[in-house]
Amino acid sequence: MKLIRVHSSKQRKRGKVISESLINNITDRRGTNTNPPTQTNLLKTKFYSLPKTIRVLCVVLLVVIGTAIIACVVIFTHIKKAESDSSDSTDSPPDVDSDYFGDHLGTHPIYYRDSWGGEPPHDKIPFKRPPKVVLISHTASSFCKTIDECSKILKQLQADHMARNWNDIGYNFMIGGDGAIFVGRGWNSTSFHMMSEYNVGISFIGNFNEDFLNEEMIQAAKLLMDKGLDMDAIAVDYQVVGQNQTTKYQPTSPGTNVVEVIKKWPRYSSIIFFKH
Repeated sequence: MKLIRVHSSKQRKRGKVISESLINNITDRRGTNTNPPTQTNLLKTKFYSLPKTIRVLCVVLLVVIGTAIIACVVIFTHIKKAESDSSDSTDSPPDVDSDYFGDHLGTHPIYYRDSWGGEPPHDKIPFKRPPKVVLISHTASSFCKTIDECSKILKQLQADHMARNWNDIGYNFMIGGDGAIFVGRGWNSTSFHMMSEYNVGISFIGNFNEDFLNEEMIQAAKLLMDKGLDMDAIAVDYQVVGQNQTTKYQPTSPGTNVVEVIKKWPRYSSIIFFKH
């Protein structure tokens, strides 16, 4: 009986060990993730297995590469935008509907109506097509060589013209004795001259049956006509005439001293636009 009890005790102990081993084995299996490791986990494992210095260098390199890519995208975007803006400004013709065409032509200042004190026009009648005639006249007023002197004359002329129920001062452009250019009706509105829808009027300030043009005034007129061509504001085959060639009511304009000058210009035409 004693041997049987000892044997049974050993069996019970062995069974207990086996049971605990089975339980531990089952528990280990339940607690272990049986899914295969992912590529990300493998990369993380490999990365963290590297020395710390190498890991820091890798991070810094990634930051540098990312910054460089962003910088390249920003620079490329700005370049494309600049090219687009440049293309628009180059391919598109200048805005003839705007009176503004710069502050200078060469060394000649350009004064707009807000500079010489002009009143706003009552109306504007636009050209149907680029005019084919540049009509030269004079204001038949006193001569001027400063902006103050010329402005005083032009404000009085505008008042006189608008008192006749004209929309504005009669001329598109006026040129002072110092070569300054004064903008009246500008490039986009017909003048008060005969055949107004076919001509742009340039008037020299003064009475040139007595006064004389100087080189500054002549150069300003030529640059103004060149600018009109560049802007497509006058026809490529335009001609230059005096006011006395377009109406019998202005036989002395632009003045004999101006006529002697413009007759030498290559674009001058001696055609008479009215019947005597």
